[in-house]
Amino acid sequence: MDVRKCKLFVLTAETKNISRTAELTGYTQSGVSHTLKSLEDEVGVKLFTRDRYGVRLTPIGSDLLSYVK
Repeated sequence: MDVRKCKLFVLTAETKNISRTAELTGYTQSGVSHTLKSLEDEVGVKLFTRDRYGVRLTPIGSDLLSYVK
C-alpha cells in the first residue's frame, strides 16, 4: 500500500466523491477510481460502496481509514 493510494483513499472518504477528489488532486476521475480499485484489490476487500450520488465507506473501509490516518 503506497502513500499515494492512502492519500486518495483518505480524501475520497472525506469528500465522499471521486470526482471531487480528482479535482482537488489534479488526477482524472478515472485515475482516482482505478487507484481506489487497485487499493481494494491489494487489501482484498471492498472499501467503498459506489452509487450515482458518490461513495460511502464500508464498515471495513471505515476501520482502514482510522488505521491509515
